[in-house]
Amino acid sequence: MRLLLTTIINLLLLLLPYSGKAHDLYFRHYTNKQGLSHNTVYCALQDKKGFMWFGTDDGLNRFDGHQFRIYRYNSYDPESLPNDRIISLFEDSTGRIWVCTYSHTCYYDYQTDAFHPLTFSDSNNTPEYFQQIREDKKGNLWLMSYNRIARYALSGESSPHFYPEGEQISLIDITMDEENEPILAGRSDLFFYKPEADKFVRIPVLTKKEKGNPISLTRLCLVPAWGILVGTDRAGLKFYDRNSRNTETIIPDIQVRDIKQCNENTYWIASESGVSKRWINAGDIQNKGIELLITGTPIETKDWRWDLSFNLTRNRNMIVSLFEGVEKYQLVGGGTDTQAWATVGGAYGDIYTSYAYTRNENGEKLLNADGSY
Repeated sequence: MRLLLTTIINLLLLLLPYSGKAHDLYFRHYTNKQGLSHNTVYCALQDKKGFMWFGTDDGLNRFDGHQFRIYRYNSYDPESLPNDRIISLFEDSTGRIWVCTYSHTCYYDYQTDAFHPLTFSDSNNTPEYFQQIREDKKGNLWLMSYNRIARYALSGESSPHFYPEGEQISLIDITMDEENEPILAGRSDLFFYKPEADKFVRIPVLTKKEKGNPISLTRLCLVPAWGILVGTDRAGLKFYDRNSRNTETIIPDIQVRDIKQCNENTYWIASESGVSKRWINAGDIQNKGIELLITGTPIETKDWRWDLSFNLTRNRNMIVSLFEGVEKYQLVGGGTDTQAWATVGGAYGDIYTSYAYTRNENGEKLLNADGSY
């Protein structure tokens, strides 16, 4: 008989100090002297093949890391760019490079090395004009201009569907949520697409005073599972919490030009007063626990073996802090009776109820006259 006893104890401590190491960064400046068609660059894109595309005030540039290839409008070539001023670029799931120019929208096809205008059969194949393009997970393109919102199947098998909300607002920006559904920015409101109703729902962002100034939204950036960063032209950077449906000003009195996500918790904000970095985190949670694993073989013979194992774990967490200015945050709601909250000083997912039993000094529950608690 052989007795094997193994004991493993793991102490789980999170949130350990972390130190980073600085890296030397090298920048090279490209201008028209190095082959760029124009020094005013409005947009940039790296496609799936690795090429960099730059939309400028005078032509579209494709850069292979060594030299630029320039595309411009040519009145003698129907497969050239429709206009030399490029507003935005987008690559769809099939590899087409969509180019929104100052006059019309087109796409570049690598196989033919040509540009093809975006046309709709129900509009006499007239070239269409849009400012921005996104794609959802169903293979639909979402096309946005100042006063038009269109959903268009990438396959081109059906006519585009235009949404009446676009006629009522001046559209500024578009982004996609975690489910790849569009979120639009008007001048003062957000518009969330509801697929079950196939329409957009308006969410006010600016206050009445800000609307009266007037102040306009400029940029959107999704903060996954949390909300939307909203840039404005004079009221700073705002944050719309999709759970609480509240809006707050994070950085006041700046003009936001662009917002880019650097990593899970870091966002860069380009403004008229420089570049800001904002670290956004849902909170700081401290976990402490222990895991005990005991394995043994109390009986082992030539033809038979009996293995035993015993596992015991214990973990406790405490919410040290939440997002700045937030003391508690609702995680899950179960109507008015039961809700799960994250509260500073409590554990993640503590469940609260609006009902409580009346007890005596011994802790025993008291009954009502009808015999109920």
